[in-house]
Amino acid sequence: MYRLRRLVAALATFTVIVFLFPSTPQGARARDIAQTAPAKRPNGPRTNVRQGMPGARSKRRPGGQSSMASSMLPKSGSKYVGWDVFCSYADSAKDDPIVKPGQPGASHSHDFFGNMSTDAFSTYQTMTDQETTCDIPEDTAAYWVPSLYVDGRQVVPGTGRSLLSGRPLGVKVRYYSTTIASAGVTYSLIPADLRMVVGVSSATTPAENPTLGSRMYWGCTPQEDRLLGVKARGTAPRHCASGVTSLFIRFPNCWDGVHTDSPDHRSHVANSDTKNHCPTGYPMHLPPIILYIEYFVGPNWNRIELASGDTSSVHADFWNTWNQSALNHMIEKCLFAKRWCGTFD
Repeated sequence: MYRLRRLVAALATFTVIVFLFPSTPQGARARDIAQTAPAKRPNGPRTNVRQGMPGARSKRRPGGQSSMASSMLPKSGSKYVGWDVFCSYADSAKDDPIVKPGQPGASHSHDFFGNMSTDAFSTYQTMTDQETTCDIPEDTAAYWVPSLYVDGRQVVPGTGRSLLSGRPLGVKVRYYSTTIASAGVTYSLIPADLRMVVGVSSATTPAENPTLGSRMYWGCTPQEDRLLGVKARGTAPRHCASGVTSLFIRFPNCWDGVHTDSPDHRSHVANSDTKNHCPTGYPMHLPPIILYIEYFVGPNWNRIELASGDTSSVHADFWNTWNQSALNHMIEKCLFAKRWCGTFD
């Protein structure tokens, strides 16, 4: 008879917890490429609400050292195509370089994500190769929305945790669609310097903001909305048990193929119909760009409003100042190939 000489006292285990938005498709986690250190240019007074210091900007979260090409592993068999990326809050400023270029302080307050150099004086040339808050270093595009206030207090988007699940909140940019919606669609590349504005900043009711409640909408967390049977709201929900108010914004996905901007910043792009067909005059089918923002507002409050007014005045801006070759590469490998390339976080 043999006797065991020793017993194993304990087994070392570890659990990797990946926090994703519950409605987000599961895919490969992609690592950042090595970071560069581009030169910064001076900016006017700006506010980082998280730190409460003028001119302070949030830092890009550290990533790995592998290249995008080697780390981006397309996954087949998913019901989604494309990718998504976390882009944290950069700062707030009363600037709008698309609608009011060269006019610092002429706009209501906006919260900026992505490119960390964005201000009233930004140009395409000054925006490229800058630092970014996105977890893909090549995503130096700029995204912005009006600042949100709860009972007069500005809320930093993408911070805090759900009171129900404890999940940390975030801001995510989604360049993806479903395989069903993408069937038969020939996507085009997103042109460099493309600028888009969606929503009506002067709206005082949902009716005055036509895509609100469909292509743009308010919600609680996805789990809460599913349990409540609510698909979309035209105004911010009165109370969410999670303490979270979310905002979903889908940018136009059809392009005239010629202009990267227009006098009203809208006419050069359009929305596809319910069958995902682009209207006449807009032959180029752009990859979908969706901005999903979570705000921790708490379970009890009296009033939520935007810097532009009532929550009916939702609007957002997108400026394609990506590293263009990297963006083209991702669109070709993920959307052209109808593959799901994962979440970059």
